[in-house]
Parts: sequence; structure tokens; C-alpha cells
Amino acid sequence: MKVAVTLYESGTTFEEVVIARDYQQANQKALARNPGSTIISTTAIFDQPDHNTSWTEESSYNERYSSSDSSSSGFGGLAVLAIGGWIAWEAWKFGSAIIVGAWQWIVSVAQGVWGLFSWIPFMSPQLVIGIIFGFFLIVLILGLLDD
Repeated sequence: MKVAVTLYESGTTFEEVVIARDYQQANQKALARNPGSTIISTTAIFDQPDHNTSWTEESSYNERYSSSDSSSSGFGGLAVLAIGGWIAWEAWKFGSAIIVGAWQWIVSVAQGVWGLFSWIPFMSPQLVIGIIFGFFLIVLILGLLDD
């Protein structure tokens, strides 16, 4: 078991933590480490970290990346994901409305004024939106793969 032995020497009180089978062995080990000291108290330690350990990279990593309260962070991440999805959907609808409106204006002006672009009506606005957004999606993917 882990035992904290409180010692006194030269006006100073300090604690020595040892591993022992009982209190008597803990006292012997503490006095062997600190000859000339007086034992004040002996207390068993349960589920506490070692007092003599130094700050290591492993403990730093565990404390930084431990998930002590995963429920609140899970809901927060889900809320961010939902809001991001909603904003993306609204941006898609807004962009589609602008492109469809511009497309209809171009087709009506080009056919009505100049009689040009007689092949344009077979292309639906949805196809044009798909072509334009698909182009930007390909550029985005190629940009991500550039690394």
C-alpha cells in the first residue's frame, strides 16, 4: 500500500511517501531515507497520484487530451455541425437563386434581342448550377490535394 509518513526535522515538517506492507514498515523506510527525523503521523493513501512524481510528457499528454466531460462537448460539436449544415444549405439555395435568375435573363436577352443561343433552352438551370458548382468543387478538391 502507499503510505504518507509526516516527519519533523530542524523546525520543518515534510511528508515522505513510501510503498509498504504496513505502517511499521512505512515508518522504517521513511526513517531510513531521513535519518535523525521524528515521525509525526502515518497515513495510508488511497486513489491519489504519487506525490514524488515529476511532470512528465505522458502525464501532460493524458491531462491535455483526457475527456472528463464528453457529454457537453458532444452536444456542442453536434450543435456546431447542425448550424454549419444549415448555413451551407442556405448558401446553396441563395447561390442557386442568383444563378437561375442570371441564366434566365441571359437566355431571354440573347434570344429576344439578337436571336442567338438557340441551343441554350435545352440546358436546364439545374444543369447550369451543377456545372458551375461542380467546377468550384473540383477546384476545391484539387487545392486540398495540392499539399
